[in-house]
This record gives sequence, structure tokens and C-alpha cells, in this order.
Amino acid sequence: MKKAIRDYIIQRSRELFGTQGYRYTSMEGIAQSCQVSKPTLYNYFSSKQELFREVIRSLHREMDQRIMPSLEEVRGFVPRLRVLIKKSLVFTEENREMIRVLLFDAYIHFINESIQSGESPETAFQKQGCLVREHMDRQIRLLTGWLDQGVREGTVIPERDTRLMAHAILGTIREFLLLRIFNHYPDQNCDDMAREILEFITRGILKEEA
Repeated sequence: MKKAIRDYIIQRSRELFGTQGYRYTSMEGIAQSCQVSKPTLYNYFSSKQELFREVIRSLHREMDQRIMPSLEEVRGFVPRLRVLIKKSLVFTEENREMIRVLLFDAYIHFINESIQSGESPETAFQKQGCLVREHMDRQIRLLTGWLDQGVREGTVIPERDTRLMAHAILGTIREFLLLRIFNHYPDQNCDDMAREILEFITRGILKEEA
């Protein structure tokens, strides 16, 4: 029961943060939207910052839930990378405005609020950066495992540092996702963009015969 209430609060808060922005979403407004009292809300989340962190994590979880099952259905580095790119682009396209607000507009207000509360800028960025880093680290481990397997199978150039390659691949994908978030190249569909990203990434890490 408590988990169901907590999940509901997170979902409603995500909608409010996404439409009103972090700055203009209050704990009182969240309590009213969830039809609970403020003391009840604070029993689940000690502050708006804590609640916002959970909202970001919920977005990451939803993205993983949309992508991971499809990845388990394919084998091989290139097919898996193709699925990861395509599914990431589609998820971003479907949730563009929500992602833009939550991960950019709201995040900046979140950092500023931390600094205004007395934290140094370095501490604020390091502390709140954990939100993004947690998800990024999981993706890096995933990509590194695929690349290591590709090396063992003889399809990936063995002289490369696979973890470094994983960071480069993820950075490339994220840059293209930003294009979708801010609606650059609106006439290019996800299939065409996914194909171009895949070709761009694989050209420098696969053996020619692969």
C-alpha cells in the first residue's frame, strides 16, 4: 500500500514538474494534486529536492523498461546497438517535452536551489550530478560488456579500450538525443537518424570484415 502511494506521488509529481517546471511546483501543490495532506507527503519525501530526484529516477527506469526487453531479444554488438539507438530515439521523441523540462529547465533550478541553501557550486553539481551519473554508469557497463564480447568474437578491433569506447558511443548517442529533445532536424525520422548514428559509431570500432 505504501509503495503504491509513493509511486502515485512520484507519477503525479512528474506530471506537475513537467508542466509547471521545478521552480513553480510546490510541495503544497503536489499534496493537493495527490489528494493527501502535506504531513503525509513529507512522510514519504523529506523535501522537494528528494522528490525531484525520485522523479528523475522514475524517468530513467521507464526508459530502461522500454529498452531492455528488446535488447534481450537480439544477439551481437551491432544488432544490440541498433536497438539501443532506435529505442532511445523513439522514447525521446515520445517524451520530448517532459525530458526537456525535467532534465534541463528543472535541473538548473534544482542546482540553483542547492547553492542558495548554502552548498558550494562544486558540491551542488557533484551531489545532483549523481542522478545522471547513476543511469550513465549502468549504460556504460552495458556497452562495455557488448564491446568486450565483440572483441572475443572477433568483430570489434581488439586494440581499443572498450570502456573508453563505451563512453564515446554513449556520448555520441546522447548528443543525437539532444537534437530530438530540442527538435532540431524535425523532418528526419527516427529510423533514418538511427541508421546514420549506427554507421557513424561502428565505422571506427568494427573490423572491416565485420
